[in-house]
Amino acid sequence: MGWAMSDRQEIDARDPVHIPSGIQTKRKEPTTWGFCASLLWVLGGMIIPNIPIAMAFQVWYQTSLRLHRDVSFFTSPILDTVAIIPVVFVIYLATRIVSDTVAQYIGLIWPRRRHLLIGLIFAILYIVVSQTLLVLFGYHTILSCKFIDAYRLAQDSRVLAILLTCVVIVSPSAEEIVFRGFLFRSLENSKVWIPGAIVISTILWLGIHVPYDLTFLSIAFVFGLMLGILRWKSGSVVPTILTHSAFNAAVMLECSIAAHGLWM
Repeated sequence: MGWAMSDRQEIDARDPVHIPSGIQTKRKEPTTWGFCASLLWVLGGMIIPNIPIAMAFQVWYQTSLRLHRDVSFFTSPILDTVAIIPVVFVIYLATRIVSDTVAQYIGLIWPRRRHLLIGLIFAILYIVVSQTLLVLFGYHTILSCKFIDAYRLAQDSRVLAILLTCVVIVSPSAEEIVFRGFLFRSLENSKVWIPGAIVISTILWLGIHVPYDLTFLSIAFVFGLMLGILRWKSGSVVPTILTHSAFNAAVMLECSIAAHGLWM
């Protein structure tokens, strides 16, 4: 019958990568961007696409000042999210040049469940330990006035849902894809190897949080190193996204408590 398969065809159907005897093939090694190229992609993505965005916001800001409108929105974390989104598209284009599987390149693959659990436990413990240490050293919270003011502004402007979506979902996902996804993958295969990938990706990630105070930056730096280690051990960016989101959710919860005068 025309539908019958030979023994060899049955083997090929069960094993898609079966190679007929007599044919020699060389396995193609995955290609990644080098040290300098990957840094240029990330830095270029952070600067070039945001130039017209920054110009547009500057016009909006000046117009708001002339019309005597509230300009406190321009210090909102929502703008941080707006700035990181174009970088994700640049990273996507860069990845497509060297790889057919973008998700595989940046580590957007489902990890083992234990790594998800480790990430969640780590986020909870880190929040508790960092907050406890701050209280012991005389600080009340990891929050700066910028966080709390942004929360109150969003609440008064009825855009609190947008703020929470940006801070808890969009920003952590975009930042992890760029720094612990694309950049980490590129650097770990370069001359700086895994330790360099963890440290450099953390430093550049910290660079987009520079407007915050030194206390928050110190906590964020250690947190970033831990996220880099989690990325390395899990081989996936999913646990770092969820851990990052959990941390930001805790920060927003603390903002809510402070904004309602229950703390600080």
